[in-house]
Amino acid sequence: MTNTKRLHPALRPNPTLPAAIAGNAPADRAVRSAVLDAWARQWGTPGELVLLASSPAEARSLNLLARSTLRAAGRLAGPAVAAGDVELAPGDRVVAGPGGIGRPDGRGIPQGCPGDVRLVDPAAGSAVIDFPTAGVVRLNRSRLGRARLTYGYAVAAPPGFGRRVGGLRLATPAHLGAEIA
Repeated sequence: MTNTKRLHPALRPNPTLPAAIAGNAPADRAVRSAVLDAWARQWGTPGELVLLASSPAEARSLNLLARSTLRAAGRLAGPAVAAGDVELAPGDRVVAGPGGIGRPDGRGIPQGCPGDVRLVDPAAGSAVIDFPTAGVVRLNRSRLGRARLTYGYAVAAPPGFGRRVGGLRLATPAHLGAEIA
């Protein structure tokens, strides 16, 4: 017996969208790549945009595409450390995983809190991550593994939010917060 988790209707992929938006044709991939390149140029600036996905699975895929685009553009350079299923380099955008991240002072980083990787030490397997709403935390190798971090370049959002460009949905962080809140 297979147990299938049902997604909220707002988070399900939209079957009424034309197949071209799915991005399977070479021309669609080229357009998506051009949009991601433009997104990467704006990343980390006041004009930064958030990539929107229709489901958590699509967000995972977009996060990997976004990160590889940033790496190729030289926006994420330098050494990296492994943190569970992700590789962290200075400049990476991450999100605290399920259960958040505990800290010795008792004030932890809540689940879903976004942060930016500031420093990594490959020899020690550690990273310093700035969670602007919760503080800066240094995670050693074992704590990085337990943190269950994910990339935070793309987020799942209900259909209708953001603006569609080249098969991708984009929104400004402030506009996204106002629409979802």
